[in-house]
Amino acid sequence: MKTLTQLLGMLALGGVMLATTAWMASAQGQPPGGGNGAPPEAIEACVGKAVGDACSMTNPRDNRSAEGSCISTPEKQLACLPAGAPAPGN
Repeated sequence: MKTLTQLLGMLALGGVMLATTAWMASAQGQPPGGGNGAPPEAIEACVGKAVGDACSMTNPRDNRSAEGSCISTPEKQLACLPAGAPAPGN
């Protein structure tokens, strides 16, 4: 009985460790802020513009500029979506 209890405890601990590792790995590719909402530079690129207007922004991580168009995000913010990038939620 003691061996079965120890085995179940080790399996539970392994499951927690696996879930934590998967959660950390999925968060690594997200932008600062946990990936919630558009990045600040995308929002700033559409200030004073409307949905569908052309926009350009610079990625602060690699200093590359991108052209795109302003969209309404799921959070109801106006943000620049670079040409060729998937729309939010896709």
